[in-house]
Amino acid sequence: MQHIGSLTEAEMVLEFLRAELRSPRFAERYQRWLIARDLAPDIDIATLTPEIRKELLWSARPGMFKSLPYPIEWSRVVLGADDVDHLYYMNEAVWRDFSNGTRLVKQGIEKINQPRHQVISRRVKEINQEIANGAVIPQIILISKPDQMKLVILEGHVRATAYAYANLFEKTGVTVILGTTPNADRWAWY
Repeated sequence: MQHIGSLTEAEMVLEFLRAELRSPRFAERYQRWLIARDLAPDIDIATLTPEIRKELLWSARPGMFKSLPYPIEWSRVVLGADDVDHLYYMNEAVWRDFSNGTRLVKQGIEKINQPRHQVISRRVKEINQEIANGAVIPQIILISKPDQMKLVILEGHVRATAYAYANLFEKTGVTVILGTTPNADRWAWY
């Protein structure tokens, strides 16, 4: 793992929103919130104040963020080949199933192309095609204890799977946002 630099919580929130506003699973939730406040559903999120962005995120994903264990130090890092062994899906039923109960991303890629996981498989392939076409993909967001032996995905499960499936951690490294806290194991999804 290579440390690039520190981030503020506001920068993490902005990246989280950029990702989820593209998400087939979550975009509508954010758009409804924006419309309810007389904002355009396709607004450039970067033009909103950090306070409004945080309110949007905490409103759309309350369970996830209200249980985050503070204090958290945010930074941008590059994950390489060795880091994939420590990359975990969050503790959620769909990801436990997808990884044979291990929650390890490297186990998840073994499910690609299996009929039972065709939705995730299709999305993994779409993301890798976007990358091949030069698209800018939002960064994965992780939570970890300071020892960084268990890197749990807060946001970007399918993207992490796509990167592992395409061997991008090994080939080029993958830049991610990492939240570090000694209280990580107090987070419900850790």
